[in-house]
Amino acid sequence: MPAMVTKKRKGRRRGPFDWRTFLLAAGMLPTVALASGDPGAACGPVNVLEDLRKPYPPGDPGDPRLHIDAAQASVAAQGVSLLQGGVVARRGSTLLLAPELRYDRGREVLAGESGLTVLSDALDLQARIGRVATVGGEGRFEDARFYLRKRPGRGVASTIRTEQDGPSRMREVRFTTCPADQGDGDWFLRAQDVRLDFDRGQGTARNAQVVFKGVPLIYTPWMAFPISNERMSGFLAPRLGSSNDRGLDVSTPFYWNIAPERDATLTPRLMSKRGLQLQSEYRYLGDYGRGLLYNEYLANDRVLGEDRTLWLYRHQVNPAPNWEAKVDYSSVSDLEYFEDLSTTLRRASSRYLPRQALLAYGGPQWDFLVRAQDFQLIDPRRRGESEPYQRLPQVLARTRNPNPVLGPVAYDFNAEAVRFGRDGNRQGERWDGEFGLGIPWDRGSYFANPRLAWRQTQYNLIETAAVAGEEKPTRTLPIASFDTGLRFERDLALAGRPLLQTLEPRIFYLYIPERHQADLPIFDTRLPEFDFLRLFDTNRYVGADRQSSANQVTTALTSAVRDERTGAPKVEGTVGRITRFTPTPTLLPDEAGAEIGDSSTLGEAVAHLGPDARARFQIEWDESEQKAIQQVAELRYQPEPRKLVGLAYRLRRDLGEPLEQVDVLASWPLTREWSAVGRWNYSLRDDQDLESLVGVEYRSCCWAAQLAARRYVRNLDEIDQGVYLQLELTGLGRLGDGIQSFLNRVMVDDEAMP
Repeated sequence: MPAMVTKKRKGRRRGPFDWRTFLLAAGMLPTVALASGDPGAACGPVNVLEDLRKPYPPGDPGDPRLHIDAAQASVAAQGVSLLQGGVVARRGSTLLLAPELRYDRGREVLAGESGLTVLSDALDLQARIGRVATVGGEGRFEDARFYLRKRPGRGVASTIRTEQDGPSRMREVRFTTCPADQGDGDWFLRAQDVRLDFDRGQGTARNAQVVFKGVPLIYTPWMAFPISNERMSGFLAPRLGSSNDRGLDVSTPFYWNIAPERDATLTPRLMSKRGLQLQSEYRYLGDYGRGLLYNEYLANDRVLGEDRTLWLYRHQVNPAPNWEAKVDYSSVSDLEYFEDLSTTLRRASSRYLPRQALLAYGGPQWDFLVRAQDFQLIDPRRRGESEPYQRLPQVLARTRNPNPVLGPVAYDFNAEAVRFGRDGNRQGERWDGEFGLGIPWDRGSYFANPRLAWRQTQYNLIETAAVAGEEKPTRTLPIASFDTGLRFERDLALAGRPLLQTLEPRIFYLYIPERHQADLPIFDTRLPEFDFLRLFDTNRYVGADRQSSANQVTTALTSAVRDERTGAPKVEGTVGRITRFTPTPTLLPDEAGAEIGDSSTLGEAVAHLGPDARARFQIEWDESEQKAIQQVAELRYQPEPRKLVGLAYRLRRDLGEPLEQVDVLASWPLTREWSAVGRWNYSLRDDQDLESLVGVEYRSCCWAAQLAARRYVRNLDEIDQGVYLQLELTGLGRLGDGIQSFLNRVMVDDEAMP
């Protein structure tokens, strides 16, 4: 019996993926998965026997000898000894405690009929009657209560049998993870027969039921469950939900623990309006990197009338220090795939699927990258549009910092060579290089960086991609800039707290002559996202197909108030103005207006209202148009990871289709047991709700219930909505749709905000 003879086990190697293990059920029956959290952490203990071992020093697991201590001993019959008064029997690290035991020397059996307790590395138990073999360790216990040691869990059994180096067997079992002061608890697992294999870290149950609040929820003729923290194969928690477009949506994942460095998940997914889909995922980790292969296959979609598939493959490896190689490939069978079959707004709103293979180096002075890249259009609203150009391949090289070349003179270099294609056919090549010389001069309190650069871009186009009949157009131009600024500091005091204020005025002059670029193609150039550093860029575009002309001065002022002792910012603000001496023509088709006015102002302010609250405001103001081009305002309060209140507003007019949205979200506990979460994303331009989510959660020591309703825009013309219910049996698993994925997406810092 493992309780009396402890086998010294070799440590099992943990896998590379720190997945929680799961309680399983057979076939397509509803199953339960191990839930997160620490059962009993906020309530009473699960194992009430834990303190009984404290008076006894730990034993040597490798000691095979049997040690018995008792207040008195007498011979009750021939070969039978009666041990009385606080009897303690120890073999290795296992203890047997009883008020009275009988020791049969001939049969080598210890027996107790007035109650006994067994404390071992894997299982603690109390029984009314028990017999233990002193050689081998087999035992039998009746009317027993047991407690798992390697994970929270307890139960009762009419009979427990233990075998040497083998599993323990239990009859008529009730098992729960609820605290010991709650009796059976709000839920329990009832099984006719249970087998615990401590070497494998797995238990199995036959004729099992899960009972919640007196109501049987699940019945299965067989199920397996973990009794240690090792991963194990089996069915995971089902995902249940419904929506307008898919109907009833049921998924039952099966997890296969192939090896410590490999695993797979197979998920049959039944959608009442679409049909049966099979999802498969394979993950690996080895000397040659880590990767993921994922596939979804829906045979003969009942709505669309055709097969639908998704493929995803990712691999990443670091072949040498500072080097990284990566492969990322994904593909879907049709444009509407994510709109029809995805359950997350983030995936459904994607425009393109990326595909690339790259090799990159990031050293102290140089960055180098070579990659091949392709995209697949998946936005139905852009049906008929051409997909982005393929890069077959692209080579990039640049200096990270100016490198000294002669005295105070330093150089910087940025080069790109790329071959563009479409549908696997070459469209043209582009070579772009910029070489700059400057004198970086920084004295701490002030700096000055004059720089002169030369940029040349050259194309080699096929006839169909040529613009204005030019197959080898070029663009050459100088770039002159001068960047200088001052740094001031002064001490402040507020309510007796020492503070430090910084003030940094900065002037940046940029001159780039205008060049005719109408004969140059547009392969990958676009407008950048909102960023204050754009004030000091030498090009207002991202990509080499267009280089903006400039004759302008940027004046900026940055100030911050910081805690003098910690350096933590309290208030930060920056305002900058671009004054253009000559107008700048717009060079992209989706840019608003024919030219950019003579001045633009960018401002940013961040106030840290406390350790948990922050307010942020950004704006780009076009004085010629007298209106904001881009604007972001955000207020956020998050005292704890699961407590959040946020409000955000975003405006953008520099694209072809203006964007103006409001985003409100909150997640907060209402009482000790109740909490609520909600999100509202609204488009002011379209006068339309983009997403509405409201949910409530009840959580006690033993279980939690979550209810959420969600309504969101699949595209401009279609709206999907659903109700999601989840029951979580703490320490055992979840029943229902995983609405936690929605809650987690809302809670991620900044991702839920525009």
